[in-house]
Amino acid sequence: AEAKWTGVDVVPLRTALVGDASSGLWALGAGVVLILLIACVNVANLAAVRGASRGREVAVRLALGASRAQVMRQLLVEMLALAVLGASAGVLGCYAAVGWLRSTAPFDLPRAEELAVDARALGVALLLTVITALIFGVAPAMRAAMPRGARNELLGSRSDQAGSRHQTRGRAILSGVQFALALLLLMGGGLLAQSYRRLQEVRVGFDPRDLMELSVSPPKPKYADAAATFALYDRLVQRLRLVPGVEEAAAVNFLPLGRAGIPTRLEVPGRTPSSDDLATYITATEGYLRTMRIPLLRGRWFSAGEMRSPGDGVVISESVAKRYWAGADPLGKSLTIFRSSQARPNFGQAVPSIVIGVVSDVRQFGLENDLDPAVYVPLSAEPWPWATLVVRESRSHPASAAVLRRTVLEVEPTFTELAAETDDSFDPMIKSLSSELAPRRYVLGLVGSFSVCALLLAAVGIYGVTPQRVGMNLGADDYLVKP
Repeated sequence: AEAKWTGVDVVPLRTALVGDASSGLWALGAGVVLILLIACVNVANLAAVRGASRGREVAVRLALGASRAQVMRQLLVEMLALAVLGASAGVLGCYAAVGWLRSTAPFDLPRAEELAVDARALGVALLLTVITALIFGVAPAMRAAMPRGARNELLGSRSDQAGSRHQTRGRAILSGVQFALALLLLMGGGLLAQSYRRLQEVRVGFDPRDLMELSVSPPKPKYADAAATFALYDRLVQRLRLVPGVEEAAAVNFLPLGRAGIPTRLEVPGRTPSSDDLATYITATEGYLRTMRIPLLRGRWFSAGEMRSPGDGVVISESVAKRYWAGADPLGKSLTIFRSSQARPNFGQAVPSIVIGVVSDVRQFGLENDLDPAVYVPLSAEPWPWATLVVRESRSHPASAAVLRRTVLEVEPTFTELAAETDDSFDPMIKSLSSELAPRRYVLGLVGSFSVCALLLAAVGIYGVTPQRVGMNLGADDYLVKP
């Protein structure tokens, strides 16, 4: 009978919904808010320029007999028409952009298939755009529609010129604000790019180049027995080693960077146990260290004889050695671990062991997590009902994934996921590394696009304001023909 679960892990609902993407979502949210602010300031600036430039036109209409209500109604209709046209183009672009984002989202982005245009967010954006356009577009023309404003527009008085200069100075401030917001977004994108570059340089603890991986689950009841399961893993590894273009092959229960692993409790004689005495429980074959090129720091790895007949030796990672035997030689020290394969009847059994080697730490749960403490035992001591086959290929003449797949099927044709000729086959280990970086790369691309869009908006706003500001600096007197 298989062992039963003995514990549960309580996860907050927020974590279950968004996973590890919360920081990226906050970055994207901040970028969206900045883009919205820049767009509103830009619309306000350009609309104010357009409204102010029509002041003389409004004054002439009033002088010819038009009422202020008629003039304001015309201005409102014009601004609403422009707002509707702009909003329609924006909505169409929004739906197209969201569809593209949904199709290009990383496969591990939580709930990526649910990406859609939120009606509430879209409504708020449209409302802000319309209000901004109306307030800053109609207000200057309203000033001109007042009796004093109309007279000043027609006569070009110096008091009106002074007021216009104050308005121009205000529009210049708005231009500076939107440019500052664009630079803020650009700096945020630069910081994300720096973070992404550093993440690419993170030490993973092994060499992922030229590695191929395949997860297998021996079918039951044929391989329900632990001895039969290990015999299958051993045959697969030995057969893969004979494939031309393969330098080494191994099997392991949890591959690094797979974001998976089960901990085991550690007990050291003379040390009071605590809840922090945990390490990832790794079972691997004899060639695992050579295949992964994990540095051996002290002692030795398991021999072929120990793999056939496991003893009490275990290999620990560097962080375990530093935690329990800092400044001392851990080789030969006693360490009690506990069997952690929950699919086997001896789950939780204490295993008194002796440390025979120390290896470098690897990143078991992703690039953003710390190097993980681990304890290694021979795969024959506890064969799991699943395993990952890992193959190191020759760089000059690598074996193809199809050849490796056929080799596995020759050893055991009942692997239905391979026999069905689906996409389930050997994948490059570098692909797992790339998938680790995919969410960051995705967010970086979006924020970079936001930054470019913000700079373009700021440039358009400044270009639209500058000609009128130059004209106002010349002054109305420069255009009068004096007798």
